[in-house]
Amino acid sequence: MSKKRVVYEGKAKILYEGPEPGTLIQYFKDDATAFNAQKKAVLDGKGVLNNRISEFMMTRLGAVGIPTHFIRRLNMREQLIKKVEIIPLEVVVRNIAAGTLSTRLGIEEGQVLPRPMVEFYFKDDALGDPLVTEEHIAACRVCLPLWEFVWSISNSSLGDTSKATARFPASSLPMKSVRTAAVSGILKLAKSSTRTASAVTLAA
Repeated sequence: MSKKRVVYEGKAKILYEGPEPGTLIQYFKDDATAFNAQKKAVLDGKGVLNNRISEFMMTRLGAVGIPTHFIRRLNMREQLIKKVEIIPLEVVVRNIAAGTLSTRLGIEEGQVLPRPMVEFYFKDDALGDPLVTEEHIAACRVCLPLWEFVWSISNSSLGDTSKATARFPASSLPMKSVRTAAVSGILKLAKSSTRTASAVTLAA
């Protein structure tokens, strides 16, 4: 599939105009960044691996009834995706201490954490993608769709996510439910397939 004009280029991906209206081709780069792009490197094959991890995660989410931008993988580095307005939230699951976690908390890099750790970051380059809590997300209305998103994941084992989100509309979910959903739901997807990775990022 021939690529068209570049729509956007970020730290890890390039988005090209898609073959049909409302679609994009997402290309995964080998570029690696740390500390909000202050450190940069090129890791051969990183884009190929990220493409397959993304395909796996988005396919799993789709299987439990959660809509995503993913349509299909085109080749080793590219996906056909829907053009959407993203939820400006990055969900990071850490299994091994590294990078900013070690810097913030003084934990030795490479130390295996006693359990997977979930962190949320507000996606805003001008602000440096700051770390946020569930309270920030709710109180500042940074990412209101997250309420239904995490609740759907945590209740996917019930087999009917539409009923789960209908019973708990976005505006009325309590903070405790968000925390429970984030940990039990997102980890349920990330933990099973990426236990040895230092950090798994679920983002568009």
